[in-house]
Amino acid sequence: MTKAELFVRSILGPARCDIRPLAAAIEVTAEFLQAHSVGTDDLLVTKDVYPPVARRLGKSTGAVSKCVERLSKLCWETLQLRGAVEHYLGAPLTSISGYREVLICLSFFWQYGCGYYAWVSRSSVAAL
Repeated sequence: MTKAELFVRSILGPARCDIRPLAAAIEVTAEFLQAHSVGTDDLLVTKDVYPPVARRLGKSTGAVSKCVERLSKLCWETLQLRGAVEHYLGAPLTSISGYREVLICLSFFWQYGCGYYAWVSRSSVAAL
């Protein structure tokens, strides 16, 4: 089991579904954002994340997309139920703009060990 799979399991627990697409999407998102030095606004999950994950897992892009979105929703709901949204995402959010946001925040937490929004707010204060 990869580190990203263990990370997803730490959120979802012993889920019966295949978590590999979400775990791979978290890895690819983290790699893309770091290697290409692009902002999160410039990340296109349908173009930049899903195709490499599909190739890695030998699945269609559509199947990967559906699975990642379903598992991102499940992660969001689980974090809300556990009261862990602020810990993983870095802000006490009550809603999200889309599951792309969950994917970006989870990949950031997986890579750096802190919530994305907490890091952004610290960076903004430091820039002043």
